[in-house]
Order: sequence, then structure tokens, then C-alpha cells
Amino acid sequence: AYNEAMTAGLLIGCTHVCLMDGDVMFLTPNWGTIIEEYVALYPDAILTCRTNRIHHLSKQLLMGLLDATVTEMIDEAIIAHTSRTVTEILPGEGMSGFLMVVPIEVWQRIPFKEGIGCLGVDSQFRIDLHNAGVKTLIMDGLIVWHTYRLATGVNDKTHLK
Repeated sequence: AYNEAMTAGLLIGCTHVCLMDGDVMFLTPNWGTIIEEYVALYPDAILTCRTNRIHHLSKQLLMGLLDATVTEMIDEAIIAHTSRTVTEILPGEGMSGFLMVVPIEVWQRIPFKEGIGCLGVDSQFRIDLHNAGVKTLIMDGLIVWHTYRLATGVNDKTHLK
């Protein structure tokens, strides 16, 4: 599905495609502007952001807010939304694919691996990016709500079968 979305972006002339899980919600009304400004600043990087719920500890997890309310997350997003700084995800560090802004040009050189299932596709992509010298950056100015297994716990995988 990632490669199909990227192909669609290529066909309609996009330079970047924002891939995101269906249970991600933007928390400030200027989210599109935030992403556009980051793309202008870092056009060759893979961009992601911080959130409240992901399976593994990573720089993308807004620490201490795993079970935050939407209102608490909105408060955090409002504080962060004017920042245009980044945090680099270094080789060996994880990247969750709940939201990724991918340059078409990078994807053409480093497509998503096919046939490995939905779990691990983002991890393999991050490894391939690092091996190719492509930076993966967290947009410090964008925080999103991720419902991710809220009712069943972060270790539940039954919805993926």
C-alpha cells in the first residue's frame, strides 16, 4: 500500500507524499502549513513527528503521555506548533511509520520492501534509508494524536491478522 500511494503521488506530480495510519489525528489547524514548511527546509529527508502512542520506545514518543487525553495532547501540540527544529533519528534507533512524509525522489531510489507484511515495513524502510545516507527527521513542531491500540493495549496485534 505504501508503494501504491507513492506511485499515485508520482502520477499526479507530487514532490512528497504524507503517509499516515488511519488512526492519526492532527491537533492544530495549521498542520498542513507546518508540514509544508518542514518540506521546504528539509526537502531530501524523511519527515515524521511525535505522538502519544507507539509500540516501542523511540524519540517519536512524547514522553510521559502514553495515556494522555486528547486535550492534553492538544495543549502539547499548541506549545510545539511554532517550532521548525528537528530531531534526527540516528542509525540503530527506531522509527514508527504512523506518519511519514516521503520525497518521491527518495522513494524512487529506495522503495518500500514488498512481501514482508505490514509489521516491520517501516523499520526496514528506516534501515534502508540509513544505509543509503538519507536522513530521517522528527518535526519537533508537529505532534499528533495516535489512537493506536488505545482500548486493547500497545502490545495487542489481533487487528493485524
